Amino acid sequence: MPRRKWSAEIVISAIKRLRKQGKPLNPSYISKHYKSLETAAYSYCGSWKSAVEAAGIPYDSVVYWRRKPTNKKWSAEAVVSKIKELHKQGTPLNPGYVQEHYSTLETAARTYCGGWEKAVEAAGIPYSSVLTRTRRSKDSIVDRIKALAKDHPLNARSVEKIDPNLAKAARKYFGGWDEALKASGFDPSKIRLKPVARKWSKAAIVAEIKARSKAGKSNAWRVVNRENRSLYAAAHKHFGKKGWAKARVLAGLPPVDPHPSQKWNRKTVIAAIKQLHKEGTPLHVFNMTSHSHLYRIYSGAYKVFGTWGNALREAGLDYSKIRRLKPWGWWTKQRVITTIRSLERSGVRLNSKTIHSDYSDLFAGSIKEFGSWSQAVEAAGINYQVHTTRWSTKTWLRRMRPEEYMNLLDSTHRHAQTRRRKAR
Repeated sequence: MPRRKWSAEIVISAIKRLRKQGKPLNPSYISKHYKSLETAAYSYCGSWKSAVEAAGIPYDSVVYWRRKPTNKKWSAEAVVSKIKELHKQGTPLNPGYVQEHYSTLETAARTYCGGWEKAVEAAGIPYSSVLTRTRRSKDSIVDRIKALAKDHPLNARSVEKIDPNLAKAARKYFGGWDEALKASGFDPSKIRLKPVARKWSKAAIVAEIKARSKAGKSNAWRVVNRENRSLYAAAHKHFGKKGWAKARVLAGLPPVDPHPSQKWNRKTVIAAIKQLHKEGTPLHVFNMTSHSHLYRIYSGAYKVFGTWGNALREAGLDYSKIRRLKPWGWWTKQRVITTIRSLERSGVRLNSKTIHSDYSDLFAGSIKEFGSWSQAVEAAGINYQVHTTRWSTKTWLRRMRPEEYMNLLDSTHRHAQTRRRKAR
């Protein structure tokens, strides 16, 4: 949902729009995809259910599952009667099925009969007859393996996916899956999956290097050793000492890639700067020196032109508009005051730590013009003590505007999703 100032009317309007678009309105989907809307619904309508009903939509129609309300009063006799009724209907009475489909009955059985087993026995049904778990034996395992062999592979990894209980029983009764296969008349060595190792030759190595170059992939030894370890190892095996360098030469490449700084000249530096400017990359010094792939261009420009500013001018760019820090002498008292007031209107805390970290040129200009940062803030007509007060988290949240609060929730939600994806 777009960021906005919420109200009860806007929440209801957004719900109606989602309904019209055919979007699910169950709480799980909304919490995952429209967190800000859910939060606003709780803030202005009390709950998601109240917001949905206020939009004229029956809440039961948007939830995937709701436990049917029941006023049934349980007793030992009622539990036994219900079990007999289910048994007569042919309903499975094993604990797993009952817990999933008749949880209230299972809970009542534990409360009034001392457990599900006792309740089943009290209904005159042998408890062993309702259990679905089959007792394993060596013969049953062998029979199951032979039956499985008709339609499925018998390697351990496949069996673990198809029938994990069979694999577990085989380890218990035979000591391992290979032993169970032997007892079933199968040869484990013919069934076991083996990685297919590529057979390398000198010609195959050279051909693979040429293919990587043609595909635009790097043939630097560090990259190849990470992406295709078998190729790198085969080169050393077939070509001996410095095998990778020798293989590169046979493929028509230099023994090693030239150092990045060796390729820079006026033409390549200017072309790289223009490309970065076209892509919208910030070209101030701080950004260029903070990323390794940009620092190569920065260092090359420094060696060719002497300074980064000279390189930008040669590329036809105005360095004064690009540089992050203002030149010394640019700041005047009026510019300092105007900038401070603008920051204060934007909601920036004007304590010295924040300004020194994020607006170092303003901080330095303020000290030059006013003697200290606090005097510059006071000269702008702002109470400096307000910005130096330490706020608790509760106070900080209370002072936030509604749109800032919703933006914070959205940012926190996105950050949590990113962490979950990285943890997988």
